[in-house]
Amino acid sequence: IAAPPEDTSGWTQLRASPGRLFYVGDPKQSIYRFRRADIALFTEAGNASTVTRKSLTRNFRSAEPILTWINGAFEGFMAPPTEHAEHVQPHYQALDAVRGSPPHGPPVAVLNTEHPKTTSMAVLREAEAEEVAAAILTAVGHGWSVGDGRSESGEELWRSARLQDICILLPSRTSLPQLEPALQRHGIPYRIEAGSLIWASQAIREVMATVRALADPTDEVALVNALRSPAFGCGDDDLYTFKVVHRGRWNYQVPVPEPLPADHPVGEAMNWLAVQHGQVWWSSPSEVLDRIVRERRLMESACFGHHRARDVWRSLHLVIDQARQFEEAGGRGLREFVTWVERKIDERARETDVILSETDDDAVRITTVHASKGREFPIVILSGTHTKSRPMASNLVWPRDGGFGVRFNNVLRTRVFAEHQEQEDQMDSAEKVRLLYVALTRAKDHLIVSAHRPESDDPDGDGNNAEASMAELVAANATNLPEAAWQPVALPPDAEADGVHQPMDNWRSQRDAALAAAERPLAKSASAIASPAEDADPEADNLPGLAKDGPSDGDDQRSPWRKGRYGTKVGSAVHGVLQTVDLDADPDSLGPVADAQAEAEGVFEARSNVRALAKSALESRAVRAAATAEHWKELFVAAPVEGTVVEGYIDLLYRSPKGLVVVDYKTDDTHDEDAFKAKVERYRLQVAAYSLAVERAVGETVARCVLVFAQRDLRAREETITGDDLSSAQQEVRRRLVDSAA
Repeated sequence: IAAPPEDTSGWTQLRASPGRLFYVGDPKQSIYRFRRADIALFTEAGNASTVTRKSLTRNFRSAEPILTWINGAFEGFMAPPTEHAEHVQPHYQALDAVRGSPPHGPPVAVLNTEHPKTTSMAVLREAEAEEVAAAILTAVGHGWSVGDGRSESGEELWRSARLQDICILLPSRTSLPQLEPALQRHGIPYRIEAGSLIWASQAIREVMATVRALADPTDEVALVNALRSPAFGCGDDDLYTFKVVHRGRWNYQVPVPEPLPADHPVGEAMNWLAVQHGQVWWSSPSEVLDRIVRERRLMESACFGHHRARDVWRSLHLVIDQARQFEEAGGRGLREFVTWVERKIDERARETDVILSETDDDAVRITTVHASKGREFPIVILSGTHTKSRPMASNLVWPRDGGFGVRFNNVLRTRVFAEHQEQEDQMDSAEKVRLLYVALTRAKDHLIVSAHRPESDDPDGDGNNAEASMAELVAANATNLPEAAWQPVALPPDAEADGVHQPMDNWRSQRDAALAAAERPLAKSASAIASPAEDADPEADNLPGLAKDGPSDGDDQRSPWRKGRYGTKVGSAVHGVLQTVDLDADPDSLGPVADAQAEAEGVFEARSNVRALAKSALESRAVRAAATAEHWKELFVAAPVEGTVVEGYIDLLYRSPKGLVVVDYKTDDTHDEDAFKAKVERYRLQVAAYSLAVERAVGETVARCVLVFAQRDLRAREETITGDDLSSAQQEVRRRLVDSAA
């Protein structure tokens, strides 16, 4: 693609033709070695003699004090280990701040606590989790400032922080078991957004126990786990009486003991499992899961005994959706699905899917550093940095000279792997630094970094040795930061958790309002605005030009080449010709293009009519003017106007000395003067909607809109909407948008 076709050299020897290759990347954020991401590829390509390098250093995300601290820290320890090892670690390039400092709350704070060597990891993580909870309560309770956009004059606006502004980033899931109880003790609602963490959630483990029991009737461990789960609610006393008193067997394929009471929970569960197992062979995994969730009322049971029911609902929806994806990818059978899930759980440290929650859920977010890549958060708390394990230790290596090496365990490994072991360790340590960099640069307004760690073995205490944990790297650069003073403020009681419910009438009115809001379209085509559904104008059906933007419900299934070409088939063919040819093309040379477009639309017998109408439009004054100016054909535009996204396809847009000009082609009959005036009145709203969307999208003024009515064997008839007429039409469009949203 980048080089001439006759050049068959290897990519490192290719001399790309000017203007044919562009690539962008930041090697400082390369954190996917387990996916074979290799910064050497980027640096080699970037160092080629034919490459022109441009550095983008302005950072529009993070506040200035955050970037100042990050620059100072990483200039010290993000550097190639040796003079010729840029392929291991790139040179650090400082970022330039665009945003200022938040008015309230420390921009950067470090939880700088060193624990005695004898402290267990569980105790360390509990202490860390308590301080994280204190930091959250302080940030929300004391109203730390977070960015809230900019005013019309460009001044940055601020508001007080909410729980949903805070995200806790974890390098791995090891500290999650201590973090969750700490947040619950302090009444801090939270939601887990990383797929790697959700797959380990209790709700998914419980429902998968039932799935495993149905997939394999001989799996007694899965069966007992399923019986004790919320799906069946059997207590240990129920299990005891079934097994010991009534001598039952952990096998639902055999009859339950006869003396067992009919309403015994274990007996009922066994009978239900036996019936479901008989249907497993005829059901897809998603159908089995759906029956478990629906018939065992797992959605309802989540409301009892769970601090946040919606997190359980989200986990259950996730596992059902994943089952559907498994089926769409060709997966078959419940046992194969169980194996697929187990592999997904085993590899959860490498899962980077982001599981987003409802936007109205005011809760602290928890995700992994890998899953946070490409995202940003007003307040970031980086926790769990004390581990010294390598972030993604490899079991396979692919040497640059070819072949591969394998490690089965620390003792059994191939010769090739052993030869590259030291290099692999060096690459893993370098990636750990980059992982820390990615985590810290997610913060917009406030950055809190945990440096809870065991007493260091580093005699210099500078955190520069290869075995240093993230916490040690952070602590070595925390000397110039003020000590964080946490002043927790308890959150208001959670009405849902306390069992305080609003009256049913209030709930119904809120539900009805939410449903009404959900029914309003987020986007509306310019054509739909000009011809609203409630408009009973009988002439509306005779205006094919109002259908050019596609279906009013937005479900446009047309091929890309037909986008923006609804209406009559002849009209669509004419639009296709005008979209294809140059505006300064000889109108008498349109024959082949017109024939092809007429055939594509299924109106080949009308090809002469298509050719004549296209010629008429090309010879119009508006198109002649556009041909000598900067112009764009068949331009899709979408921009918010009065809270609704206005979208559509503009046939022609060009820049005139007085501003932009919107041109819309029409093929309507113009012989009846009264009917023609009515059509212009409707079409003026359509092009006015285009003009509003263009102005919002590009920030330039639309000087006028022109309707070009192509006529067979006649000069095109043009209607210009400008000045007060255009302003009046734009106001009418705005009014209709406001009314439709009410």
